[in-house]
Amino acid sequence: MNRSEPARLLWIAAENNMTEAVHTAEIGGFTAEHAAGVPEALEYLKRIPIEAAVVCFPLPEYSPFEALEELQRIDGSVPLIVWDPLMQLQDAVRCMKMGVFDVLGDAEPDQLASVIRDAVEDRRSRAASYPNAEEPWRRFLIGSSLAFQ
Repeated sequence: MNRSEPARLLWIAAENNMTEAVHTAEIGGFTAEHAAGVPEALEYLKRIPIEAAVVCFPLPEYSPFEALEELQRIDGSVPLIVWDPLMQLQDAVRCMKMGVFDVLGDAEPDQLASVIRDAVEDRRSRAASYPNAEEPWRRFLIGSSLAFQ
């Protein structure tokens, strides 16, 4: 994707309230799509190039770990940002070990927009630097030095 184009963001949340997503998209200059749950999000990931996804928990019928596994299975190159104000520390650590980009609790829209910008920039720079970056095992690497790649 062209760096001058707005990043396409997927906002995954059970409630159909897009107020936070719209406000965050306006602050960050993103194009936001909304998925009302994991099955709809999986369809978006199959059809539309997404540069980052914000996953708002709780989601019906899915634990955070089940949802993240399903999303990563479809497209492991999309940085996932977990937003759950009720998530316990041990669950946040487990999410990070699963390869999510960041875990946020109560975040203001400008803080969330900043994390999304970082995730999009990280994805774009990896794609530009490493032509084989889509290999699934790469998402488990920590660091982006050539020695790790």
